[in-house]
Amino acid sequence: MATPAVLFSASDLERLLEPRALLGELRNAMIAHDADPTRGLRAHSHIPAATPHSVSIVFPGLVPGIPAYTVKLNAKRPGATPYVRGLIALLDLETGALLSVMDSVVITRLRTALVGALSAEALSRPRIRSVAVVGAGVQGRAQLRALKLVRNFESVRVFDSVSANADAMAVELDGELGASLSVASSARAAVDGADVVIVATWARSPVIRDDMIAPGTHITAVGADEPGKAELDAALIRRARFVCDDIGLAASMGALAGAGLGADAAHATLGAVLAGRAAGRTDDEQVTVFGSVGLPCQDLPAAWMAWRRARTERSATFSFHAT
Repeated sequence: MATPAVLFSASDLERLLEPRALLGELRNAMIAHDADPTRGLRAHSHIPAATPHSVSIVFPGLVPGIPAYTVKLNAKRPGATPYVRGLIALLDLETGALLSVMDSVVITRLRTALVGALSAEALSRPRIRSVAVVGAGVQGRAQLRALKLVRNFESVRVFDSVSANADAMAVELDGELGASLSVASSARAAVDGADVVIVATWARSPVIRDDMIAPGTHITAVGADEPGKAELDAALIRRARFVCDDIGLAASMGALAGAGLGADAAHATLGAVLAGRAAGRTDDEQVTVFGSVGLPCQDLPAAWMAWRRARTERSATFSFHAT
C-alpha cells in the first residue's frame, strides 16, 4: 500500500524542530556540501505583479546518510507579512515517493539562523560581549536567538530603517536572551565596537562599510541571497576573511556579487572551515565575514527531523514508509 503523504503546518514544525539538535545535523550538511558543491544548484525568477516579488525553485537537497531529499518552492515579497511563503516536499531517496509536504517558512528561518550560528561559533572570538543587529525582521530575530546557542553576550544594539521595527524587536526579546537590548539611531551606531554583527536586510546597496567595523569583529550577513541585493561594501570584504556557504553562489548572487567582487575574494566555504580543511579565525584582530545565500542541503536535515519525530508521534494514525 502506498505511503500517505503527511502535511506539516508552520505550527507543527515549530513543535517538531529542536534547534540545538539541528545544529549538529547542519554542521554535517555543510561539511558534505563542501566535498560536493554541485549540490548547491538553485534557480529563481522575478514575477511581475502589483507588488514585485521573486520565486525561487531550489533543486534537490541531498545529505549523505539521509535516505530522503527535499525540493523547495519559495515566493519572496519584500514588505509582506510573512515575507516568504512556500513549501518543501520531502521525498524518499530510493523510490521518489512523496513523504511529506511542509510549510517552508519555519524551516527556512531556522536553518538559515542555525548556519549563521555555526559561522559565529567557527569564526568569532570565543568570548564576546556585544552584538549588533542591522535589520529587525524575522531573520534578525532568528539569528540572534541562534547565536545564543553558541555564544554568551551581554548587550545587543538593534537598528532598522523603520524605527518601529527595531523598537518592537527590543521589546519582544527583552529578558529572553539574558542580555540588555537597546535601539540604535543608525547602522553605524549599532555596529560601533560590536564583537558580532548580524546583517539581515533587503538592501540593494551596502549598509555596512569598512570604516564602520572594528578589528576583531565577526559579521554574519544573510540578506544578499539573490541578484541585485547587497549589504557589505567591497573594501570590507577585501579586508576580512570572507567565508560563505557556497563560493559560486556568493559570486553570482550573494555578498560577493553585491559588492562587485568575484570568487577569488572568498577564503573558503563554511563547510571547509568546519571540517578543518581551511583555517577559520587566526587572531583576535582579524575581521571575519560569513556571507549566506542558502542551500538546499540546509533544508533537508530540518525536514527529515520533523518527519522522523512526527512518525514517532503519529505512528497510530499514519502508515509511514520504513527507512
